[in-house]
Amino acid sequence: MKHVKGVKRVTTRVRDLSSPGARAAVYRGVYAAADMIRTDAALSISKGAPKTVDAEGKKQHTPSKPGDPPNRDTAQLDTSIVTAGNPERLSAEASANTPYAAALEFGSPENNLTPRS
Repeated sequence: MKHVKGVKRVTTRVRDLSSPGARAAVYRGVYAAADMIRTDAALSISKGAPKTVDAEGKKQHTPSKPGDPPNRDTAQLDTSIVTAGNPERLSAEASANTPYAAALEFGSPENNLTPRS
């Protein structure tokens, strides 16, 4: 039987990959990626069409087109987007926490609303 060289070194390196320090580094990367998504989503909303003023001087919201990010109106949607993570599961997510966020994201047949992103 032939002797394989370097087994001990490879075993040590693999063990190091599962160390608490390595898991922490992976989690930081996962969380950073989710936070980048949060930032991009909030910025895409805040860059939406500005409000217009009608003949009576009232501000009017300009709805976005289907497939485009929602236009900013009250700033509740873009400021509600948060990043949350779970270091034990090495997971993180960006989510909007307004009652109407899901309808804007996925559409709403009841309101005749097509998805905005």
